[in-house]
Amino acid sequence: TDGWKSYDEIEEGEKTYSIDDEGEVVYDIIFEKHVCREPTEAIEYSQAQNNFSMVLTPNHRCVIQVYNSRDQKHQDIRFVRAKNLKGSHRILRRPLSFSDDEPEPLSDDFVRLLAWVSSEGSYGSFTGTKSDAVRITITQSQKANPGLCDEIQSLLDRVGGARHFKYDYHPSSTWTLSGRVRERVAGTMPEKRPTYELMDQFSPRQMKLFVDTFLKGDGSKNSEVSWLLTQKDPRVIEVIQAMATLVGYTTTNYEQNSRGNTRLNITKGDKRTDVGSLQKKRTTNEMRWSV
Repeated sequence: TDGWKSYDEIEEGEKTYSIDDEGEVVYDIIFEKHVCREPTEAIEYSQAQNNFSMVLTPNHRCVIQVYNSRDQKHQDIRFVRAKNLKGSHRILRRPLSFSDDEPEPLSDDFVRLLAWVSSEGSYGSFTGTKSDAVRITITQSQKANPGLCDEIQSLLDRVGGARHFKYDYHPSSTWTLSGRVRERVAGTMPEKRPTYELMDQFSPRQMKLFVDTFLKGDGSKNSEVSWLLTQKDPRVIEVIQAMATLVGYTTTNYEQNSRGNTRLNITKGDKRTDVGSLQKKRTTNEMRWSV
């Protein structure tokens, strides 16, 4: 719950996310961790075009479903050993659903506001004053995205505490947060970026709300179900990827490009990968681990 971790970073007793027998996100605890540092037989399943790769011991339990073409439904979730995976199996690679019963200390509109500030906002200082208060603004192009400007204005009308500026010499709208709204945003998100501490205040439903709003600000649409997100700060990508995964989106995190930007592809399509489309290769690893 406090971020992506490799095997050597995981501690026993840590709180983590998992899925139950219905594919719903649940909280879990790392009870034990096992690491064996010796050459280990393994199987690699991969698919180059989708940047998919998993390396498993033959007896590793994979979470799969089978699609029933007669009923046009997926059968119940079950476990299959990696060595017994068949082309008809479909690997569950993200949660199927999330609970609506999680506590929500923040309102939906405030979650939306945090997403707009994080994606299209800026933090600065007030000129001509000795105050150390943070000046928070949101800017959006009135010419390119009039619909998004209307959405931001409607949101700020509901939460209050914002001044709207339009300039004849620039085709953009700027909103400056004020009063308690500004103080609350600065206190809740002091670095203008999402963190795991912030994510922990969202229910999974609100994580989806945050990601969807963030994509409106900073995402570029690749298709009807796919968005590309580019950020200079890889920490932003990391937290957005965590939230997107928990709400059932497929994500691919690319390495930094020549400009130093990190990119994340988010897909809202199928939650499963067909085993039949994967390449299978026997291999040997230097170690194995499990929880």
